[in-house]
Amino acid sequence: MATVDKHGSGWRVRIRRSGFPTLTKTFRTKNRAKMWANEKESNIDQAKVFGKEQLELPSKLQRNVEPTIDQVILSYRQLHTSGKKKMNESKFLTLGLSMRELRGIKVSELTTDTMYGYADDRLSRVSEGTLKRQCLAIGQAIRWSRKTVYRKVIKHDPWPDVMEFLTEEGMIDQSEERDRRLYKTPPAFAKLPKNFKGTEENLLLNTCLDTWGKLDWIYWMIRIAIAGAMREGEIHRMQWSLIDLDKNVQVIKARKDPKRPKDQHVPITPELKKALLEYRQICRPGDYLFTEIEETASIGQRFKNLTNRLSYPAKELTFHDLRHEAISRLFERRPKLSIPEVALFSGHKTWSQLKRYTHLQAEDVAKKMR
Repeated sequence: MATVDKHGSGWRVRIRRSGFPTLTKTFRTKNRAKMWANEKESNIDQAKVFGKEQLELPSKLQRNVEPTIDQVILSYRQLHTSGKKKMNESKFLTLGLSMRELRGIKVSELTTDTMYGYADDRLSRVSEGTLKRQCLAIGQAIRWSRKTVYRKVIKHDPWPDVMEFLTEEGMIDQSEERDRRLYKTPPAFAKLPKNFKGTEENLLLNTCLDTWGKLDWIYWMIRIAIAGAMREGEIHRMQWSLIDLDKNVQVIKARKDPKRPKDQHVPITPELKKALLEYRQICRPGDYLFTEIEETASIGQRFKNLTNRLSYPAKELTFHDLRHEAISRLFERRPKLSIPEVALFSGHKTWSQLKRYTHLQAEDVAKKMR
């Protein structure tokens, strides 16, 4: 049952269902909170495949019999609903839907033909990204089962072959590491204002001002993204109460983490501080910086509208590319910042995660070697 209560300056939803982890989230409006609660309860209803008496781990005897994929997922979910290994809400519900849709199919029967039909049906209802996340979650459940509960009977993991096949068929996108940075001069295909002179960043910001004015949120979000190296959702959730402009530190709530989100104290760059001080003079009252935006997806859509106005090809420049640009600039700062210092801004845990965002120019590095 979902409850919606006043919490600070927003509305907090709490959903408790037997056999499922407790879900909580805070929204700025009561209407949006109720919409989210209805959506999540619907997802739980769809994912609730088995009765309570079936939510038990397989016996020793059952572990010696080849399992069906729903049994594999059930065991995986049951041992990851609490403690340090607790999975997040999205993954929990995604696996619940997979249990229903792949029920009765043995692991050895997960052939490319079987999964082609499954993927084709799913793509009629969800995006390629959603299908990919669902497939990755299923693969994790199978790998875990081979090493633990069903290690004696699952001799072969069919999932790598399935993923390769779905990728080759174009049903799942192969992840691409983007290396797009802002140009020092606007690209040739860009539709420029008369007598325009400046960088691509100038072009984006000036077009925002000319189109929507300085009071519109997208202008400030672009400035904050380039100056602060934050993700769209992190900018969307910014609160004045979590920003200390005297100490030049902010708290980023629920920062992205592979296992579970965590709050993080992050330094504020001089460029970000300048933007925040200017924005505070004209923004709407309230703790949240951007009270007029309900969905993070609105940011990407508005940025797409901006690039369309400038005649940019589809996906030529995305809002997330601004984060790439920001992190690259952090590496190029003088005095030089160390890798751990840059990671404190970006929120990455390892160099392998961070290096794909830097996109430093080989020519610039070569000059330092002379």
